[in-house]
Amino acid sequence: MYSPAALSTFIFLALSQSSFAQRRNPCDRIGCGPGYCVENYGTAFCVCPRGYRFDRRITTCVPDSTPPCFPSCGIAECGLEEQYECPNGFKLDICGCTDPQCYCEGCPLFNKSLNCPNGFMVDSNGCPISQCVSTPPPPPPPPTPCPSCPVVDCGLFYFMGQTIYSCPNGYRVDSCGCTDQSCNCAGCPDIPNIECPYGFRTRRGCPAEKCVERPYQDPVRCPRRGEPGGTPGPFCSSSTQCTPPLICCADERGAATCITGIPDQ
Repeated sequence: MYSPAALSTFIFLALSQSSFAQRRNPCDRIGCGPGYCVENYGTAFCVCPRGYRFDRRITTCVPDSTPPCFPSCGIAECGLEEQYECPNGFKLDICGCTDPQCYCEGCPLFNKSLNCPNGFMVDSNGCPISQCVSTPPPPPPPPTPCPSCPVVDCGLFYFMGQTIYSCPNGYRVDSCGCTDQSCNCAGCPDIPNIECPYGFRTRRGCPAEKCVERPYQDPVRCPRRGEPGGTPGPFCSSSTQCTPPLICCADERGAATCITGIPDQ
C-alpha cells in the first residue's frame, strides 16, 4: 500500500500531466470559421480575415458589422509567387476582394510557409496540402518521328513463283501507317508459304493454305507461224506462270511470253 504522502505526490503528478496535455493543444477546442487559430502562452485566439473580427464570447470569427470596404479592390498579388494553384480560385473577403492571405476557396488551410521548389502536393480535390512534391514529374517522352513511307511492291507486280491474291481489308500497316514489307493482309493470318500458280483459296475472305486448281477450259495451242497470237505478255518458262486464258508460247526468236492461245480444233 502507498503511504498518504506518496499517494498525494502521484495524484499531483497525474493531474499536472493531464493539465499539461490539455494546455498543449488549446486550439483543439476552438473553431475559427474563415480564420485560423493561434496559441500564445497557453491562450488560443482566432486570426480573422479582413471583414471579420474575433468574438471572444463564442471564440470564432464573425462578420464585422462595419467592414472597411472601399469602392474598388486593391491589386491582388495572390498567384504571383505562390508555388501552388487553387482549383476554385483564391478566397475572397467579405468585401469581395481577394484575401491577402492567399488561401484557396473551398480548400482546407495548409502550411504555406513550406519551401517547396517543386510545388505542393494536392489532395483528391486538387487542393494544395502541407507536403512538398519530392521530385519534378518526368517530362513526357518526345514523339518518335515517322519517316516517309517507302515504296512497297505489294500487289503491284507479278513475279515468277509468286501468286496474286487479294486482301479484303487491305495490307497490314506498321505503327507509322506504312504498308508492311511482308505484304500480309490486315486482319488475316500470314500468307501461306506455298506456291499457288492460280491463286489461293479463301477462308472468310482471307487467303487460305490451299491452292486453286487450274480452271477447266477448252484445249488451246500456241499460234503457228503466220497466225495472229495477240499482244505478248510477261516472259515465262511454262504455262503455269501465265494467268488463264493466257498460255506460254515461244515466238520465232525463241522468246517465250504469255499470249492468248488459239482453240485447238
